[in-house]
Amino acid sequence: MVKGNWNGTSYEIINEEDTKDIIEKLSLNGIGDYDDEEKIKYIIYNNKSVMFCFSDYLEQQEHISSALEYFKNKDFEQDVINIELTCDFDREELYFGNEVLALAEVLKDNRITARNVNLKNFSINYLCHIKQTEKVKYLRKLLMLSVFANLTNIEENKFSFSFLTNNDFNDLIERTYDYSCIDNTEIEIMDSIYSWIFNQDNENKTCFQKINIVRNLIVRNGLLEFKDTFLDSAKSIYKRIINQDTDKYFEQVNQLKNDFLTIAERENTIYQSLHLKLMAWLAALGITIFDKIKDYEGQNVIQRLIESNSQKTILILGLLVGALFYIVAIYCIEVRKMQEEYSKLKRFYTESLLFEDNDFENKVCFPVVAHQYILTTILLMIILILRIFFIRCWFIIFTAIVLTVSFLFRKYLKILVSLINRKESDL
Repeated sequence: MVKGNWNGTSYEIINEEDTKDIIEKLSLNGIGDYDDEEKIKYIIYNNKSVMFCFSDYLEQQEHISSALEYFKNKDFEQDVINIELTCDFDREELYFGNEVLALAEVLKDNRITARNVNLKNFSINYLCHIKQTEKVKYLRKLLMLSVFANLTNIEENKFSFSFLTNNDFNDLIERTYDYSCIDNTEIEIMDSIYSWIFNQDNENKTCFQKINIVRNLIVRNGLLEFKDTFLDSAKSIYKRIINQDTDKYFEQVNQLKNDFLTIAERENTIYQSLHLKLMAWLAALGITIFDKIKDYEGQNVIQRLIESNSQKTILILGLLVGALFYIVAIYCIEVRKMQEEYSKLKRFYTESLLFEDNDFENKVCFPVVAHQYILTTILLMIILILRIFFIRCWFIIFTAIVLTVSFLFRKYLKILVSLINRKESDL
């Protein structure tokens, strides 16, 4: 920022060698003037069509009234010139007329109590455009909440926001913010909600409908909180408004929860079945090992296990490999069937009941094959197959190689296992 200081909403630059270039550029653009004939100071007045270094101005303000005073006489119906003095002179023309007009209509319907605070002429999009300091973000957040809320009360530096539906004060949601205590949590989500309301379609009717959806969601959620899923839910409700089917949304959300529980129960059943099969397989393996060592009178039991090469041993190991393969195959088939059910359910909710894709996915997760089960069973099968073909030290060497390779390339093995899953786009 060029050497100077703020005097109210005007900026004064001392005319000296270091500032001559900037003063000349400002003068050529018709912005500002010298204070007197001696040309000691160059003053950039708070012109109705010029936004001069607002982020820097805001950093100097401790009260919300002085922060918003800068916007008071701005004419947003015309192009405004935004000036930033960072490393160089940065000038650009911006237009926020449609947004500000839509905001003015919305704010007429909001009950705002504020002494000495201008809460009628501002642009959120402008605050998104300029340098993003923490104060700029926080001011934007407070102004967006003023737009979303039914009731806004400003006393000194405190904002109180109230949300209700159908003027029902029994379900009132309230929250207070202090301008001096910056809290920029959820600002990105709020920006996306605001953009959806005002930047996609500036028609007053549409803006009012979307704001009422936001209020309705806040009241139904029981707290002023903007989660990642908030906008997706709002879009789903808006689809129903267009199709005159709004009241059914929350009923269908409850039904979706029931459908989700059905899928979750099915998934739990599959895992329980898998666990039982694996336990039975381990029991069979234990019986096989016991059968090999029960009559063994030597001291080295492990040596006995890795040296046995009888046809009976090979047959039993082959059967164990086959059983393990069968267990894994059945598990994968059941999960893929569940993925088909998920896809059918998703198509029903997104195409017939007009849910947004993301709104559905936020509530019901796509079932996938658990890679840890698959990798473990494949390793067991490989080790058993190695035991069929190799004994003694060769079996130990190859087993060590397999375990080492699987550990080193576990990331790529997970990717290979994920190929078992069906792609949602193919269902």
